[in-house]
Amino acid sequence: MDPAPDITQIMPSVRRLVGLVRRAHPFADEEDLSQVGFVGLLEAASRYDAGRGASLSTFGGRRAVGAMRDHVRDVLTERRKVPTTPIDRDDDSQDPRPLVAPDRRSAESREMVLRFGRFLRAAWTDLPDPPREVIRQRYLEGASVRDVARALGVSIATVARRERAGLDWLRERFRECGYGRHLDD
Repeated sequence: MDPAPDITQIMPSVRRLVGLVRRAHPFADEEDLSQVGFVGLLEAASRYDAGRGASLSTFGGRRAVGAMRDHVRDVLTERRKVPTTPIDRDDDSQDPRPLVAPDRRSAESREMVLRFGRFLRAAWTDLPDPPREVIRQRYLEGASVRDVARALGVSIATVARRERAGLDWLRERFRECGYGRHLDD
């Protein structure tokens, strides 16, 4: 059976799915999401097997949304990277150190940042291992819940519980030390 007629019938649904993804990620470019969604739909059509019980519309729609979410994650990861070479560097050196803006904070502000850094390192060390590993992979490495679950050999629900427990634990330590007092105001 040729899946091309089915693809043309479900292609308009990609636009609707773009809208759903953009509600969660409004910074994402609509045209980019559309293109990525259509490519995901074409990939799904090439791998579609009617004998597995799902319609092409369901299978293709899920793959299109998955492709768009992967794209959003890639964009977020790219935005977090620090450029290592300036565009306007005077010399031709290949210095790999990132450029850092001069520190214009007051001495008191710098001291507060240093104290908070020490506190954060101590809290991180005291954080129990299972939540710490989940938080490390999710927030420091940018891994998805599914990727963390796969890496740790646990369910997605377990990853979500550990993440929540770890964040709650850290939040409580922040409040105990007075760092979170402005968060609740």
